[in-house]
Amino acid sequence: MKKPEKVSFEEASALGIAALTAYQLVNKESYEVQEGETVFVQGGSGGVGTYTVQFAKQNVAHVIATTSRNEKLLESLGVDEVVNYKKVDVPTAYANIKAKRLV
Repeated sequence: MKKPEKVSFEEASALGIAALTAYQLVNKESYEVQEGETVFVQGGSGGVGTYTVQFAKQNVAHVIATTSRNEKLLESLGVDEVVNYKKVDVPTAYANIKAKRLV
């Protein structure tokens, strides 16, 4: 795959770390996300967050993710509920759901 011109070599090299981190958060054997579980992803539109959302959705989880301005991106990744932390108090939002874990 060719690196997009707008992406620096440093940014491109970090993608593997972000993906690996997210994969381990969602698929590590001792706390693997199971089908039907709810996962709350803090920073869902960031590097690790976008991968975490996708891996959790791949495991058929209900995903709730926070962002400040990338709601459309999260919706395109299949997030079930988007929490805009500039409009909603995140601790209150988290307290009102029954998420298996905060990622």
